Amino acid sequence: MSALLRLLVVPVLLAGVALSAVGPAEARPDRGQPGAESSVTLVNKDAQGNAAIRFDVHGEAIDAHDGQIQRFGNTYYLYGTAYGCGYEWNTPGAPFCGFVSYSSPDLVNWTPRGFLFDASTSTWQSRCDGTTYGCYRPHVVFNKQTGRYVLWINTYDNGVGYRVFTSKSPAAGFVEVAEPDLAAPEGPPRAVNYGDHQIFVDDDGQAYLAFTDWRRDGDLVVERLDKTYTTGSGAWSRVGIRRTEAPTIFKRAGTYYLTYSDPNRGYATTGTGFVTATSPLGPWTGTGMTPDAWSVVDGALHIDGGGIGLSRTGEDWSDYTFRATVTPERAAASDYGQVGLVVRASNAGSYQWLIGNYPHAGASGGNLT
Repeated sequence: MSALLRLLVVPVLLAGVALSAVGPAEARPDRGQPGAESSVTLVNKDAQGNAAIRFDVHGEAIDAHDGQIQRFGNTYYLYGTAYGCGYEWNTPGAPFCGFVSYSSPDLVNWTPRGFLFDASTSTWQSRCDGTTYGCYRPHVVFNKQTGRYVLWINTYDNGVGYRVFTSKSPAAGFVEVAEPDLAAPEGPPRAVNYGDHQIFVDDDGQAYLAFTDWRRDGDLVVERLDKTYTTGSGAWSRVGIRRTEAPTIFKRAGTYYLTYSDPNRGYATTGTGFVTATSPLGPWTGTGMTPDAWSVVDGALHIDGGGIGLSRTGEDWSDYTFRATVTPERAAASDYGQVGLVVRASNAGSYQWLIGNYPHAGASGGNLT
């Protein structure tokens, strides 16, 4: 990321990165002149390269991380995870501070609005404190049909990786609803399954959840949500990309853009890649996409370059021939070489082969186990 971050605010693109569908009362729409743009320059570092601290209207340092900026009507809201109470990632004993919001009329002057919900309870401490993998990335959208603001957060205490809340206000009073159910296969609880998400609301009011699938080496997934925005609808697709994270969807001039951190690296700044599509469910295309290592040609499965292959949704798998040309490497501080091959045939288990010349009774030269 460069030292200067220019934030473009496009009033007519209410489904963009910094903008959202509008809500009632304090969030009345003001779309401005069609095509009009204004800009605010935010300085991330000083002349010496030190991180710039931003302050709220009371002179206190803004404490809101890994969240988002949304515009509801004429007001911008900054959502983020608080660290000020002493939270530290993967540090046993560090308390979970919770999620906060700030509001601003101009992206420069920010007023603290407090916590989105009470995270000091034993339930939330057990889900999110330093002895766990933590809870992050609060994202809020407004559902015109239900008249509710919907909050999604990333958590690792369940298999789906998320918990959802609703509120009548964009800044406080969020109450947890039922655990969301996504069509994409869930992993075990208290594991790093899904992470770093964003909710995109299209012009027709349909919402989509974009997130990172860590069990697929950082592939990205987009799933259409139901009418309440609180759970999945069953329609989903993979982007087909690797070693990325933190996807964000926005729409401009009829084209959908999906940006992502490229490559993925927690608590560090990397580049930003993007792909485009004519639908939020894809297919997504772009020069930065990593081709799938797996392909089926004439009934045989081919693996190009190793790594992990992705069996596409809806593909009709039957019997295939597994064939690989490999070069065993010498084991460290030993006089033998070996290579391992693993084929996962089902969720219950896998077939594993070890080719090598490890000396054992009855084996001479190379052997297959």
